[in-house]
Amino acid sequence: MHTAFYDYITKEGGNWKAFNPQFKVGDTIGFNDFILKFTRKDPLSIEGNIYGVNAKKDTIHFWSFTEFYSPNKKKSIIIQRSSDGSSYAIGESTIITKDERIGEMEFFYPNGTSEKHKDSHLLFGEDKMRSTSYKYDANNELELLSTLVWERKYDKAYDYKYAVVIPNSKRILFVSDKDGDDEIYSMDIDGNNVIQLTNNEDKDFLPGVSPDGREIIFTSQRDRKEELYKMNIDGSNQVRLTNNDRLNNEADWSPDGKKVAFLSQPKQHTPPCLFIMNPDGTGRTKVTKSEGLVESFPNWSKSGKYISYTQGNDNGRNPDSYVYEVATGKTFAAAEGKFNEFGTHWLGSGDDKLLFSSNRTGNYHIYVAHIKTKKIEQLTSGEFHDSSPKTGFKPNSILFISDRSGPSRIYSMDLKTKKIGLIEANWGNL
Repeated sequence: MHTAFYDYITKEGGNWKAFNPQFKVGDTIGFNDFILKFTRKDPLSIEGNIYGVNAKKDTIHFWSFTEFYSPNKKKSIIIQRSSDGSSYAIGESTIITKDERIGEMEFFYPNGTSEKHKDSHLLFGEDKMRSTSYKYDANNELELLSTLVWERKYDKAYDYKYAVVIPNSKRILFVSDKDGDDEIYSMDIDGNNVIQLTNNEDKDFLPGVSPDGREIIFTSQRDRKEELYKMNIDGSNQVRLTNNDRLNNEADWSPDGKKVAFLSQPKQHTPPCLFIMNPDGTGRTKVTKSEGLVESFPNWSKSGKYISYTQGNDNGRNPDSYVYEVATGKTFAAAEGKFNEFGTHWLGSGDDKLLFSSNRTGNYHIYVAHIKTKKIEQLTSGEFHDSSPKTGFKPNSILFISDRSGPSRIYSMDLKTKKIGLIEANWGNL
C-alpha cells in the first residue's frame, strides 16, 4: 500500500520549512524562506497552506490547497487557490513509491492565460523532502522553475489556551494554536482521540458547550471581527449567530440551555458588558447597569440563579469578580481588591464557591471565593502562571491552564489531595 508518503507529510503537525531557497519564479523573488503546512481533514483529504517569509521576517500567505485521495491513497486530486483569489490551479498527483509522488497541475491567471506545471516530491533522510517544479514551454518541453529542500519544522512551543469538560461525556473541549492560530479541538480525558472542530486562517476560541453536550457556541475572528458562531459537538453545521458592528464574544450557556450569557458592546467604541440572548442569536438584551466599565468572563451558576463575571475600569484595569443575580438584577462583589482577577467559573454544582485567577501573590494562580463567608482560598502556587479554572470531571476537581512546564498546557487538580496532573493531547490521532 502506498500510504507512507501521505502519513509521513502530515504527522507531527505537518509543518515544513524551506530555508533560503533559490527561486526562479518572478512572483516569489523577495522571500527568504517558505513554510508549508499540511492538516489532515479526514482519512482521505488534506488541507494545506503555503507561506513566504521576507527579509523583514513577515510571513505572507499566498496559496491554499486541498488534496482528495483515492481510497488506496495512490492518487489525489489537488485544488489550489491564491490567497487573493485571483489565481487557481487544479491537477492530479500519483504516489509512485512510499517516498515519491509526481503531479501535473494547470494554473489559471487573472489575465486569462494558463500554464501547465509538473512537480515531484521526494522524501529522503530524516524529516526532509525535495520538491522540484517545472513548467511546459511553448514547445511542450519542461523548463525548470525551482528546486527546494524542505525540513520538517518541529515547533513544540504551541500553547493550550482554554479547556472545559463536555457534559455527559469523558471528553474535554480545548483551544490550541498548534496549527498556527487558535482553533477548537476535543479529546478524551486521557488525551487520545483528538478531533479538530474548527480549521481556518483566523482565530476560533472561547468555546461554550451546551448543558446536554451537543452544541458549542464559540468566538471567531473569521469575519475580521469577533462574532459568535454555533456548531454541533463534532464541528459540523457552523452558523453565525451575531452580525453587527460591535464586539461579541465569551459565550456561556444557562444550565437549562434556554439562554446564553455573552459579552457585547452597548454601542460602538464602548466597553463590553454582560448581555443575554437566545441560543439562536435572537433576543439580545443588556443585563448589567454598568456604564463605561469593562466586563468579561461570564459564567452561569449550575442553579441558574447567578452569573459571575469580572469588572474593571474603562481600561480594563484592576478587574474584580462580581455576581449578577438573574431574578432581581442585583450585583455584588465576590472578591475585590487592588489585584487583577480573571476567568470566573462556579465550582461544582452549588452557588457558594467561585473559581478565579488572580495575581495576588505576584504570579497568576487559581483561587476560590466562598460567597457566603467571603473567604478567599488559594489553590495553586509556584513560580509560574495558572489561569482559566473550570470544574473538572468530578465536583472536587478542576481543570486549568498553566505554563509550569514551559508552554501553556492543560492540568487537572484534585482539590482533596491537591494532586496536579498534566493532560497532553495525543496529536498523532489527527
